[in-house]
Amino acid sequence: VVARSYAKMLESYEWEHEVRNSIITKEPVGVCAFITPWNFPLHQIVGKVAPALAA
Repeated sequence: VVARSYAKMLESYEWEHEVRNSIITKEPVGVCAFITPWNFPLHQIVGKVAPALAA
């Protein structure tokens, strides 16, 4: 459910937009590190991993 909501958000995400005579492009860069408790429900982990994968 969480991953689907992030996937749906991506459909309308604006990767490029113009400001005056410039174009701003948003690109994911680098590696992500997540610190999550090992004994907590999967939802917390998916809440961090899903947007990173979507990017």
